[in-house]
Amino acid sequence: CINAEFGKQWYQRRVRGKTFQHYFKQINLRFSEMKNSIVCTKVVDKEDVAAMCLYYTSTVKSNTVAIDDIYNMVKIEAIRVFVAREDQNVVGILLSYPHYSTWVAESVVIRTILADNNHIKVCLFEAVIAEGKERGISRFDLFSTDENTIEVAQMTGFTNLTVSEDWHSYSLSISSS
Repeated sequence: CINAEFGKQWYQRRVRGKTFQHYFKQINLRFSEMKNSIVCTKVVDKEDVAAMCLYYTSTVKSNTVAIDDIYNMVKIEAIRVFVAREDQNVVGILLSYPHYSTWVAESVVIRTILADNNHIKVCLFEAVIAEGKERGISRFDLFSTDENTIEVAQMTGFTNLTVSEDWHSYSLSISSS
């Protein structure tokens, strides 16, 4: 896992023309301890859903999360939730859901990612990507307005389709009455 500050340092060293091998050895030594202390797992039981909901409500200052509804969606895999823990405490969450396309088959949409720092976001991205690869998924989409999340996603390999392919995302809200 590499955080955003680390990516900036790597880029600055690259621009200055310094060798990478020595620098990457330092990266691995510095972050191996940090990576080992953070565990990212897929949520499968109600206890994990409750811990995730508690983290979510404390982070976004909301009290409108329905644990039973989320757990039911997790059980039928309508959503996939990943939790990052450090010393048994939840320090980050990632919510995703499957998306089916005629052109791409199944893909994963990452809708929400909340974490205490960018290093944890990278670990969560790595966890959802690893789980998706095991299932044969080759496309992951991200919807976010958070600049840190976008920066971390780009460091992880995500491409801004608005820039590269001129894709634009639109939304329509209608009244239910």
